[in-house]
Amino acid sequence: MNAMDVSDVGYDAFLINGQRETQIEGRPGERVRLRLINAAAATYFYVQSSTGPMTIVAADGPAVQPVKVDRLFMAIAETYDVMITIPASGLWELRATAQDGSGHASAFMGEGDLHPASNPPRPEVYKMDEMLNLALEEQEDDPRASLRLPRPGSPYRLLRALEDTTLPSKLPRRKITLNLTGDMTRYVWSFNGKTIAQDPFVMIKHGEIVELELINDTMMHHPIHLHGHFFRVLSGQGARSPLKHTVDVPPMSKRTIEFEANEHHDWMFHCHILYHMMSGMARVFRYETEPGIESGQESNDAHTTSLGEHSHDMWFTWGAASVQSHMSEGQLTLMNARNDFLINWELGWGRVDDFEYEVDTLYQRYFNPNLQAFVGARLTNDPDAENRAIVGFNYRLPLLVWANVSLDSEGDARGTLAKRFQVTSHLGVFGEVQYDTGTEWEWTAGADYTLIKNLSLTTQYHSDYGFGAGVLIRF
Repeated sequence: MNAMDVSDVGYDAFLINGQRETQIEGRPGERVRLRLINAAAATYFYVQSSTGPMTIVAADGPAVQPVKVDRLFMAIAETYDVMITIPASGLWELRATAQDGSGHASAFMGEGDLHPASNPPRPEVYKMDEMLNLALEEQEDDPRASLRLPRPGSPYRLLRALEDTTLPSKLPRRKITLNLTGDMTRYVWSFNGKTIAQDPFVMIKHGEIVELELINDTMMHHPIHLHGHFFRVLSGQGARSPLKHTVDVPPMSKRTIEFEANEHHDWMFHCHILYHMMSGMARVFRYETEPGIESGQESNDAHTTSLGEHSHDMWFTWGAASVQSHMSEGQLTLMNARNDFLINWELGWGRVDDFEYEVDTLYQRYFNPNLQAFVGARLTNDPDAENRAIVGFNYRLPLLVWANVSLDSEGDARGTLAKRFQVTSHLGVFGEVQYDTGTEWEWTAGADYTLIKNLSLTTQYHSDYGFGAGVLIRF
Protein backbone atom coordinates (compact mmCIF):
# COMPACT_ATOMS: atom_id res chain seq x y z
CA MET A 1 0.00 0.00 0.00
CA ASN A 2 1.44 3.36 -0.99
CA ALA A 3 1.21 6.32 1.36
CA MET A 4 -0.98 8.21 -1.10
CA ASP A 5 -3.69 5.58 -0.67
CA VAL A 6 -4.74 7.79 2.27
CA SER A 7 -5.59 10.47 -0.31
CA ASP A 8 -6.57 8.41 -3.40
CA VAL A 9 -4.16 10.25 -5.71
CA GLY A 10 -0.37 10.65 -5.59
CA TYR A 11 0.67 14.10 -6.82
CA ASP A 12 4.04 15.30 -8.09
CA ALA A 13 3.90 18.72 -6.44
CA PHE A 14 1.97 20.79 -3.91
CA LEU A 15 1.58 24.52 -4.40
CA ILE A 16 0.84 27.74 -2.52
CA ASN A 17 -0.51 30.44 -4.85
CA GLY A 18 0.79 28.41 -7.78
CA GLN A 19 4.33 27.95 -6.44
CA ARG A 20 6.07 25.28 -4.42
CA GLU A 21 7.56 28.11 -2.39
CA THR A 22 6.32 31.65 -1.94
CA GLN A 23 7.08 34.69 0.21
CA ILE A 24 4.81 36.31 2.80
CA GLU A 25 5.34 40.06 2.74
CA GLY A 26 5.77 41.78 6.08
CA ARG A 27 8.20 43.60 8.33
CA PRO A 28 9.97 42.02 11.33
CA GLY A 29 7.68 42.22 14.35
CA GLU A 30 4.58 42.81 12.21
CA ARG A 31 1.42 40.86 12.96
CA VAL A 32 0.04 39.34 9.74
CA ARG A 33 -3.41 37.94 9.02
CA LEU A 34 -3.29 35.06 6.56
CA ARG A 35 -6.33 33.61 4.82
CA LEU A 36 -5.60 29.93 4.26
CA ILE A 37 -7.80 28.36 1.57
CA ASN A 38 -7.57 24.67 0.76
CA ALA A 39 -8.20 24.89 -2.97
CA ALA A 40 -7.09 21.32 -3.71
CA ALA A 41 -9.13 18.76 -5.62
CA ALA A 42 -8.22 15.79 -3.42
CA THR A 43 -5.71 16.74 -0.70
CA TYR A 44 -6.13 17.51 2.98
CA PHE A 45 -3.29 19.52 4.52
CA TYR A 46 -1.62 19.88 7.90
CA VAL A 47 -0.51 23.51 8.29
CA GLN A 48 2.19 24.48 10.78
CA SER A 49 4.33 27.58 11.32
CA SER A 50 7.87 27.56 12.67
CA THR A 51 7.06 30.86 14.41
CA GLY A 52 4.93 28.97 16.94
CA PRO A 53 1.17 28.55 17.45
CA MET A 54 -1.17 30.17 14.95
CA THR A 55 -4.23 32.07 16.17
CA ILE A 56 -7.45 31.18 14.31
CA VAL A 57 -9.73 34.23 14.03
CA ALA A 58 -12.16 33.08 11.31
CA ALA A 59 -13.40 29.82 9.79
CA ASP A 60 -14.98 29.64 6.32
CA GLY A 61 -15.39 33.42 6.48
CA PRO A 62 -17.34 34.13 9.71
CA ALA A 63 -15.23 35.34 12.64
CA VAL A 64 -14.62 33.13 15.68
CA GLN A 65 -13.18 33.84 19.08
CA PRO A 66 -9.38 33.78 18.73
CA VAL A 67 -7.88 30.39 19.58
CA LYS A 68 -4.32 29.10 19.24
CA VAL A 69 -3.36 25.84 17.51
CA ASP A 70 0.06 24.31 16.95
CA ARG A 71 -0.92 22.35 13.84
CA LEU A 72 -4.05 22.97 11.76
CA PHE A 73 -5.81 20.16 9.88
CA MET A 74 -7.56 21.62 6.83
CA ALA A 75 -10.20 19.82 4.80
CA ILE A 76 -10.65 20.53 1.11
CA ALA A 77 -12.68 23.74 0.54
CA GLU A 78 -12.18 24.96 4.12
CA THR A 79 -10.91 28.48 4.83
CA TYR A 80 -9.19 29.64 8.00
CA ASP A 81 -7.93 33.12 8.86
CA VAL A 82 -4.91 32.92 11.16
CA MET A 83 -2.72 35.52 12.84
CA ILE A 84 1.07 35.15 12.84
CA THR A 85 3.74 37.53 14.15
CA ILE A 86 6.87 37.75 12.00
CA PRO A 87 9.93 37.35 14.27
CA ALA A 88 12.52 40.10 14.55
CA SER A 89 15.12 38.15 12.57
CA GLY A 90 15.50 34.97 10.54
CA LEU A 91 13.62 33.22 7.74
CA TRP A 92 10.56 31.39 9.06
CA GLU A 93 8.42 28.80 7.32
CA LEU A 94 4.69 28.20 7.07
CA ARG A 95 4.40 24.62 5.77
CA ALA A 96 1.34 22.87 4.32
CA THR A 97 1.99 19.10 4.35
CA ALA A 98 -0.24 16.70 2.42
CA GLN A 99 -2.24 14.40 4.68
CA ASP A 100 -0.52 11.34 3.21
CA GLY A 101 2.94 12.80 3.91
CA SER A 102 3.97 12.60 0.26
CA GLY A 103 4.99 16.26 -0.01
CA HIS A 104 4.49 19.83 1.10
CA ALA A 105 4.41 23.45 -0.02
CA SER A 106 6.04 26.35 1.84
CA ALA A 107 5.54 30.06 2.43
CA PHE A 108 8.41 32.00 4.02
CA MET A 109 8.46 35.21 6.04
CA GLY A 110 11.41 37.35 7.07
CA GLU A 111 14.99 36.86 5.93
CA GLY A 112 18.20 35.40 7.28
CA ASP A 113 18.88 31.99 8.80
CA LEU A 114 16.22 29.41 7.96
CA HIS A 115 13.92 28.14 10.72
CA PRO A 116 12.01 25.27 9.04
CA ALA A 117 8.59 24.05 10.13
CA SER A 118 8.15 20.37 10.87
CA ASN A 119 6.06 17.71 9.16
CA PRO A 120 3.57 15.57 11.05
CA PRO A 121 4.48 11.86 11.34
CA ARG A 122 3.80 9.80 8.24
CA PRO A 123 0.54 7.85 8.43
CA GLU A 124 0.69 4.24 9.56
CA VAL A 125 -1.27 2.84 6.64
CA TYR A 126 -1.27 -0.75 7.91
CA LYS A 127 -2.75 0.19 11.30
CA MET A 128 -6.13 1.51 12.35
CA ASP A 129 -4.65 3.34 15.36
CA GLU A 130 -4.85 6.85 13.90
CA MET A 131 -8.53 6.58 13.00
CA LEU A 132 -9.37 4.86 16.28
CA ASN A 133 -7.50 7.41 18.42
CA LEU A 134 -9.07 10.32 16.58
CA ALA A 135 -12.56 8.84 16.96
CA LEU A 136 -12.01 8.18 20.69
CA GLU A 137 -10.58 11.61 21.43
CA GLU A 138 -13.48 13.25 19.61
CA GLN A 139 -15.69 11.79 22.35
CA GLU A 140 -13.73 13.32 25.25
CA ASP A 141 -14.97 16.34 27.18
CA ASP A 142 -11.70 18.23 26.74
CA PRO A 143 -12.23 20.43 23.64
CA ARG A 144 -8.52 20.16 22.81
CA ALA A 145 -8.49 16.37 22.99
CA SER A 146 -8.21 15.67 19.26
CA LEU A 147 -5.47 18.29 18.90
CA ARG A 148 -3.15 16.48 21.30
CA LEU A 149 -2.49 13.85 18.64
CA PRO A 150 0.64 14.25 16.45
CA ARG A 151 -1.76 14.00 13.49
CA PRO A 152 -4.64 16.08 14.88
CA GLY A 153 -8.21 16.29 13.72
CA SER A 154 -10.22 19.37 12.78
CA PRO A 155 -10.37 22.06 15.50
CA TYR A 156 -14.17 22.36 15.52
CA ARG A 157 -14.60 21.94 19.26
CA LEU A 158 -12.31 24.94 19.82
CA LEU A 159 -14.24 27.23 17.46
CA ARG A 160 -16.71 29.59 19.14
CA ALA A 161 -18.75 32.15 17.23
CA LEU A 162 -18.51 35.76 18.38
CA GLU A 163 -22.29 35.96 18.76
CA ASP A 164 -25.21 33.66 19.50
CA THR A 165 -25.92 31.56 16.38
CA THR A 166 -28.96 29.76 17.78
CA LEU A 167 -31.66 29.28 15.15
CA PRO A 168 -35.23 30.49 15.83
CA SER A 169 -37.00 28.05 18.15
CA LYS A 170 -40.41 28.79 16.57
CA LEU A 171 -39.41 27.23 13.26
CA PRO A 172 -40.32 23.60 12.55
CA ARG A 173 -37.39 21.19 12.76
CA ARG A 174 -36.57 18.09 10.75
CA LYS A 175 -33.70 15.61 11.14
CA ILE A 176 -32.14 13.89 8.12
CA THR A 177 -29.53 11.15 8.45
CA LEU A 178 -27.11 10.64 5.60
CA ASN A 179 -24.62 7.78 5.65
CA LEU A 180 -21.41 8.47 3.74
CA THR A 181 -20.81 5.27 1.80
CA GLY A 182 -18.26 4.07 -0.72
CA ASP A 183 -16.35 1.25 -2.32
CA MET A 184 -12.60 1.84 -2.59
CA THR A 185 -11.99 -1.20 -4.81
CA ARG A 186 -14.49 -0.13 -7.43
CA TYR A 187 -14.19 3.58 -6.62
CA VAL A 188 -17.87 4.37 -6.21
CA TRP A 189 -18.87 6.98 -3.62
CA SER A 190 -22.40 7.70 -2.45
CA PHE A 191 -24.85 8.75 0.24
CA ASN A 192 -26.95 5.99 1.80
CA GLY A 193 -25.51 3.53 -0.72
CA LYS A 194 -26.84 5.43 -3.76
CA THR A 195 -25.13 7.81 -6.15
CA ILE A 196 -26.65 11.17 -7.10
CA ALA A 197 -27.85 9.64 -10.39
CA GLN A 198 -29.73 6.95 -8.46
CA ASP A 199 -31.20 9.26 -5.79
CA PRO A 200 -30.67 12.89 -6.77
CA PHE A 201 -32.79 15.04 -4.42
CA VAL A 202 -33.19 15.76 -0.73
CA MET A 203 -36.46 17.65 -0.42
CA ILE A 204 -36.60 20.48 2.14
CA LYS A 205 -39.13 23.19 2.95
CA HIS A 206 -38.57 26.93 3.11
CA GLY A 207 -38.76 28.16 6.70
CA GLU A 208 -37.76 24.94 8.47
CA ILE A 209 -34.61 24.01 10.36
CA VAL A 210 -32.81 21.05 8.84
CA GLU A 211 -30.58 19.01 11.13
CA LEU A 212 -28.19 16.74 9.25
CA GLU A 213 -26.55 13.77 10.91
CA LEU A 214 -23.59 12.75 8.75
CA ILE A 215 -22.34 9.23 9.52
CA ASN A 216 -19.12 8.21 7.77
CA ASP A 217 -19.17 4.47 7.06
CA THR A 218 -15.92 4.62 5.04
CA MET A 219 -12.23 4.64 5.90
CA MET A 220 -11.58 8.07 4.37
CA HIS A 221 -12.13 11.66 5.48
CA HIS A 222 -14.88 13.44 3.54
CA PRO A 223 -15.19 17.26 3.32
CA ILE A 224 -18.94 17.82 3.00
CA HIS A 225 -19.96 21.15 1.48
CA LEU A 226 -23.38 22.81 1.15
CA HIS A 227 -23.88 25.53 -1.43
CA GLY A 228 -25.82 28.69 -0.64
CA HIS A 229 -26.07 28.28 3.15
CA PHE A 230 -24.02 28.51 6.31
CA PHE A 231 -24.66 25.74 8.82
CA ARG A 232 -23.96 25.44 12.53
CA VAL A 233 -21.40 22.78 13.44
CA LEU A 234 -22.77 21.20 16.62
CA SER A 235 -19.60 20.21 18.46
CA GLY A 236 -20.12 21.26 22.05
CA GLN A 237 -20.21 25.07 21.80
CA GLY A 238 -23.96 25.43 22.36
CA ALA A 239 -25.26 28.91 21.48
CA ARG A 240 -21.82 29.88 20.10
CA SER A 241 -21.61 27.00 17.63
CA PRO A 242 -19.53 28.19 14.66
CA LEU A 243 -20.97 28.83 11.21
CA LYS A 244 -19.29 27.02 8.32
CA HIS A 245 -20.03 25.89 4.77
CA THR A 246 -17.75 22.82 4.79
CA VAL A 247 -17.30 20.17 7.48
CA ASP A 248 -14.79 17.33 7.67
CA VAL A 249 -16.33 13.98 8.61
CA PRO A 250 -13.54 11.64 9.79
CA PRO A 251 -13.48 7.89 9.04
CA MET A 252 -16.00 5.81 11.01
CA SER A 253 -17.23 8.95 12.79
CA LYS A 254 -20.13 11.36 12.57
CA ARG A 255 -20.84 15.09 12.52
CA THR A 256 -24.08 16.92 13.22
CA ILE A 257 -24.85 20.21 11.52
CA GLU A 258 -28.00 22.33 11.20
CA PHE A 259 -29.16 25.23 9.07
CA GLU A 260 -32.22 27.35 8.41
CA ALA A 261 -33.76 26.62 5.02
CA ASN A 262 -34.08 30.26 3.98
CA GLU A 263 -33.29 30.08 0.26
CA HIS A 264 -35.20 28.87 -2.82
CA HIS A 265 -34.92 26.24 -5.54
CA ASP A 266 -31.88 23.90 -5.90
CA TRP A 267 -28.54 23.81 -4.05
CA MET A 268 -25.69 21.35 -4.45
CA PHE A 269 -24.56 19.26 -1.45
CA HIS A 270 -21.49 17.10 -1.99
CA CYS A 271 -18.17 15.72 -0.90
CA HIS A 272 -15.53 18.25 -1.97
CA ILE A 273 -13.04 15.58 -3.01
CA LEU A 274 -13.56 16.11 -6.71
CA TYR A 275 -13.35 12.43 -7.63
CA HIS A 276 -15.83 11.43 -4.91
CA MET A 277 -18.34 14.04 -6.06
CA MET A 278 -18.06 13.00 -9.70
CA SER A 279 -18.44 9.31 -8.86
CA GLY A 280 -21.68 9.92 -6.99
CA MET A 281 -21.24 11.35 -3.45
CA ALA A 282 -23.56 14.29 -4.00
CA ARG A 283 -27.19 15.38 -3.69
CA VAL A 284 -29.30 18.37 -4.63
CA PHE A 285 -31.15 20.04 -1.76
CA ARG A 286 -34.39 21.00 -3.48
CA TYR A 287 -36.92 23.35 -1.91
CA GLU A 288 -40.47 22.07 -2.17
CA THR A 289 -43.14 24.19 -3.86
CA GLU A 290 -43.61 27.50 -2.03
CA PRO A 291 -46.79 29.58 -1.66
CA GLY A 292 -47.50 31.53 -4.82
CA ILE A 293 -45.68 29.05 -7.09
CA GLU A 294 -47.91 26.49 -8.75
CA SER A 295 -46.78 22.87 -8.79
CA GLY A 296 -44.82 22.15 -11.95
CA GLN A 297 -44.33 25.83 -12.79
CA GLU A 298 -40.98 26.43 -14.45
CA SER A 299 -38.59 28.95 -12.92
CA ASN A 300 -35.95 30.93 -14.75
CA ASP A 301 -33.95 31.49 -11.56
CA ALA A 302 -30.27 30.73 -12.08
CA HIS A 303 -30.23 28.32 -9.14
CA THR A 304 -32.90 26.04 -10.63
CA THR A 305 -30.95 23.66 -12.80
CA SER A 306 -31.02 20.19 -14.25
CA LEU A 307 -28.62 17.60 -12.91
CA GLY A 308 -26.43 18.03 -15.99
CA GLU A 309 -23.48 15.62 -15.89
CA HIS A 310 -24.76 14.22 -12.59
CA SER A 311 -27.93 12.88 -14.22
CA HIS A 312 -26.18 9.60 -14.96
CA ASP A 313 -23.39 7.61 -13.36
CA MET A 314 -20.05 8.37 -14.96
CA TRP A 315 -18.66 5.81 -17.40
CA PHE A 316 -15.01 4.76 -17.35
CA THR A 317 -12.84 2.58 -19.55
CA TRP A 318 -9.70 0.69 -18.60
CA GLY A 319 -7.85 -2.41 -19.58
CA ALA A 320 -4.82 -4.64 -19.12
CA ALA A 321 -3.10 -6.97 -21.56
CA SER A 322 -0.06 -9.23 -21.46
CA VAL A 323 2.02 -10.14 -24.50
CA GLN A 324 4.27 -13.11 -23.76
CA SER A 325 6.35 -15.55 -25.74
CA HIS A 326 3.76 -18.31 -25.46
CA MET A 327 0.38 -16.62 -24.93
CA SER A 328 -1.57 -13.41 -24.36
CA GLU A 329 -4.40 -12.63 -21.97
CA GLY A 330 -6.21 -9.51 -20.88
CA GLN A 331 -9.39 -7.60 -20.26
CA LEU A 332 -11.17 -4.50 -21.60
CA THR A 333 -13.76 -2.86 -19.31
CA LEU A 334 -16.44 -0.22 -19.78
CA MET A 335 -18.02 0.46 -16.38
CA ASN A 336 -20.14 2.78 -14.29
CA ALA A 337 -21.28 2.51 -10.67
CA ARG A 338 -23.08 -0.84 -11.00
CA ASN A 339 -22.64 -2.07 -14.56
CA ASP A 340 -19.73 -3.57 -16.50
CA PHE A 341 -19.28 -4.48 -20.14
CA LEU A 342 -16.29 -6.81 -20.41
CA ILE A 343 -14.15 -8.49 -23.03
CA ASN A 344 -11.81 -11.13 -21.56
CA TRP A 345 -9.42 -13.10 -23.69
CA GLU A 346 -6.88 -15.90 -23.55
CA LEU A 347 -4.82 -16.55 -26.68
CA GLY A 348 -2.23 -19.33 -26.82
CA TRP A 349 0.33 -20.60 -29.31
CA GLY A 350 2.96 -22.37 -27.22
CA ARG A 351 3.02 -26.21 -27.17
CA VAL A 352 -0.05 -26.46 -29.48
CA ASP A 353 -0.28 -27.20 -33.17
CA ASP A 354 -2.69 -24.40 -33.97
CA PHE A 355 -3.32 -20.96 -32.49
CA GLU A 356 -6.08 -21.24 -29.85
CA TYR A 357 -8.36 -18.57 -28.43
CA GLU A 358 -11.14 -18.15 -25.91
CA VAL A 359 -12.93 -14.79 -25.72
CA ASP A 360 -15.72 -13.91 -23.27
CA THR A 361 -17.97 -10.93 -24.03
CA LEU A 362 -20.01 -10.20 -20.91
CA TYR A 363 -22.44 -7.90 -19.21
CA GLN A 364 -21.80 -7.93 -15.45
CA ARG A 365 -23.90 -6.49 -12.63
CA TYR A 366 -22.00 -5.33 -9.56
CA PHE A 367 -23.84 -5.93 -6.27
CA ASN A 368 -21.09 -5.40 -3.70
CA PRO A 369 -17.33 -5.98 -3.33
CA ASN A 370 -17.93 -9.70 -2.77
CA LEU A 371 -20.51 -10.54 -5.45
CA GLN A 372 -21.04 -9.89 -9.15
CA ALA A 373 -23.21 -11.76 -11.65
CA PHE A 374 -22.67 -11.92 -15.41
CA VAL A 375 -24.22 -13.12 -18.67
CA GLY A 376 -22.78 -13.20 -22.17
CA ALA A 377 -21.12 -15.30 -24.84
CA ARG A 378 -17.96 -17.41 -24.99
CA LEU A 379 -16.22 -17.63 -28.38
CA THR A 380 -13.53 -20.28 -28.91
CA ASN A 381 -11.78 -22.50 -31.45
CA ASP A 382 -10.83 -25.09 -28.80
CA PRO A 383 -11.32 -28.51 -30.48
CA ASP A 384 -13.04 -29.77 -27.32
CA ALA A 385 -15.51 -26.85 -27.15
CA GLU A 386 -17.61 -24.52 -29.31
CA ASN A 387 -19.20 -21.05 -29.14
CA ARG A 388 -21.86 -20.81 -26.46
CA ALA A 389 -23.84 -18.52 -24.14
CA ILE A 390 -22.78 -18.37 -20.49
CA VAL A 391 -24.18 -17.16 -17.18
CA GLY A 392 -22.45 -17.10 -13.81
CA PHE A 393 -21.15 -15.14 -10.85
CA ASN A 394 -17.95 -14.10 -9.08
CA TYR A 395 -17.67 -14.43 -5.31
CA ARG A 396 -14.85 -13.28 -3.04
CA LEU A 397 -13.94 -15.95 -0.52
CA PRO A 398 -11.98 -15.50 2.73
CA LEU A 399 -8.28 -14.65 2.29
CA LEU A 400 -9.27 -12.68 -0.85
CA VAL A 401 -9.57 -15.79 -3.00
CA TRP A 402 -11.83 -15.18 -6.00
CA ALA A 403 -14.25 -17.92 -7.07
CA ASN A 404 -15.91 -17.89 -10.49
CA VAL A 405 -18.79 -20.28 -11.29
CA SER A 406 -20.52 -20.42 -14.68
CA LEU A 407 -22.92 -22.57 -16.69
CA ASP A 408 -23.10 -22.52 -20.48
CA SER A 409 -25.77 -23.25 -23.07
CA GLU A 410 -24.18 -26.61 -23.92
CA GLY A 411 -24.75 -27.84 -20.37
CA ASP A 412 -21.12 -27.58 -19.25
CA ALA A 413 -20.19 -26.01 -15.92
CA ARG A 414 -16.94 -24.29 -14.99
CA GLY A 415 -15.40 -23.37 -11.66
CA THR A 416 -12.31 -21.23 -11.10
CA LEU A 417 -10.28 -20.23 -8.03
CA ALA A 418 -7.77 -17.39 -8.33
CA LYS A 419 -5.48 -15.58 -5.90
CA ARG A 420 -2.92 -12.79 -6.13
CA PHE A 421 -0.24 -11.92 -3.56
CA GLN A 422 1.37 -8.48 -3.60
CA VAL A 423 4.79 -9.43 -2.17
CA THR A 424 6.31 -5.94 -2.36
CA SER A 425 5.19 -2.63 -3.82
CA HIS A 426 6.59 -3.79 -7.20
CA LEU A 427 6.48 -7.59 -7.12
CA GLY A 428 3.32 -9.69 -7.27
CA VAL A 429 2.67 -13.41 -7.73
CA PHE A 430 -0.57 -15.03 -8.89
CA GLY A 431 -2.15 -18.39 -9.52
CA GLU A 432 -5.39 -19.83 -10.91
CA VAL A 433 -6.90 -23.29 -11.15
CA GLN A 434 -9.93 -24.12 -13.31
CA TYR A 435 -12.11 -27.15 -13.94
CA ASP A 436 -14.55 -27.31 -16.85
CA THR A 437 -16.82 -30.34 -17.32
CA GLY A 438 -16.11 -30.15 -21.06
CA THR A 439 -12.39 -29.28 -21.29
CA GLU A 440 -11.44 -30.49 -17.78
CA TRP A 441 -8.43 -29.13 -15.82
CA GLU A 442 -6.40 -26.02 -16.57
CA TRP A 443 -4.07 -24.07 -14.30
CA THR A 444 -1.56 -21.24 -14.38
CA ALA A 445 0.96 -19.56 -12.06
CA GLY A 446 3.23 -16.57 -12.54
CA ALA A 447 4.70 -13.32 -11.31
CA ASP A 448 4.95 -9.71 -12.46
CA TYR A 449 7.22 -6.81 -11.58
CA THR A 450 6.01 -3.22 -11.96
CA LEU A 451 8.43 -0.93 -13.80
CA ILE A 452 6.20 2.12 -14.15
CA LYS A 453 2.50 2.79 -13.59
CA ASN A 454 1.44 1.38 -16.95
CA LEU A 455 4.08 -1.29 -17.58
CA SER A 456 5.23 -4.48 -15.85
CA LEU A 457 7.46 -7.42 -16.70
CA THR A 458 5.62 -10.72 -16.39
CA THR A 459 6.39 -14.43 -16.52
CA GLN A 460 3.91 -17.30 -16.41
CA TYR A 461 3.51 -21.07 -16.69
CA HIS A 462 0.29 -22.30 -18.27
CA SER A 463 -0.73 -25.98 -18.19
CA ASP A 464 -1.67 -25.90 -21.91
CA TYR A 465 0.86 -23.45 -23.37
CA GLY A 466 3.92 -23.98 -21.17
CA PHE A 467 6.33 -21.38 -19.84
CA GLY A 468 6.90 -17.89 -21.22
CA ALA A 469 7.65 -14.27 -20.40
CA GLY A 470 6.82 -10.82 -21.71
CA VAL A 471 5.25 -7.51 -20.72
CA LEU A 472 1.98 -6.47 -19.06
CA ILE A 473 0.46 -3.18 -20.20
CA ARG A 474 -2.23 -1.28 -18.25
CA PHE A 475 -4.27 1.50 -19.84
